[in-house]
Amino acid sequence: MSVKVILIFLTFLLLFTPTIALAENENLGIFSEDISLIIQLVIAIAGVSGVAGLFWGIYEYRENQKTKRKDTLFKLVHDFDISKEMHFAKKILDGFVYNFPENADVLGPNYFSKDNLKKILRSHESSMITDPKEIELRDSFSALFDFFDKLGYLYSNKIIKKRELQYFNYYIERARKSLGVLEFVKNYDYRWHNEIPK
Repeated sequence: MSVKVILIFLTFLLLFTPTIALAENENLGIFSEDISLIIQLVIAIAGVSGVAGLFWGIYEYRENQKTKRKDTLFKLVHDFDISKEMHFAKKILDGFVYNFPENADVLGPNYFSKDNLKKILRSHESSMITDPKEIELRDSFSALFDFFDKLGYLYSNKIIKKRELQYFNYYIERARKSLGVLEFVKNYDYRWHNEIPK
């Protein structure tokens, strides 16, 4: 029998037992000691059941919160791992160097690398950005930092905990160590840098 059913039953007993007992004993003019004992017993059981129900409710709430947090975290990990939009940025932060034949004449060899992030992630207001691959990499970093902003939001609102951010720390820390990234974060008002703990 569930806790709710027991609580409903005990509440019914608590509310209606005195009324029934008084109605039956009204002709006698006395309130039977046996009935009084039953009422006290029902009240005691109802109190214990109420406290037990409260603790059970708290336990259920905590378990549901853990499950929701796990579901949120698994979805974040999945999205982070399979994202095609973030792939280019993650590879550059990993230290990969990309050469595209169509860009080599204009941008030079090994342009798409961690060493050139300050140039690649420059403010579009200070210098035009027209190269398609440069735009693609900037869009990839934007997708990555939008994701980091989501992590920062979830963390600052206590939906995920600091230890649950560990999966993402490798890329977060690599991004934090790049001056080009930090300038980009500042220029385009990304908030993850301040919201995600170090």
